[in-house]
Amino acid sequence: MSQNCKNLKYWMAAFLHDCAYRNTLQVWAGGEFVQANLNKETCDNLLKEAMTSLGTHTLTRDTIYEGVNLGGWKSFEEDRQNG
Repeated sequence: MSQNCKNLKYWMAAFLHDCAYRNTLQVWAGGEFVQANLNKETCDNLLKEAMTSLGTHTLTRDTIYEGVNLGGWKSFEEDRQNG
């Protein structure tokens, strides 16, 4: 892993969030994997929870979360239409 990735404690959370926005995130349900089909609020909360679990600095976590929470509607809608 590059040094840059090691310094960004939130990159895995961001990837998870992007998968959720694009509706490519899957969950195990009823003995099979199915699309999670999360709404925007749940996707954004997943990002914040994942960043917390990864030990992302509070200021960084809250800044990123507020950015996607307040300004992510266009990306969410476009990702769902293109997915």
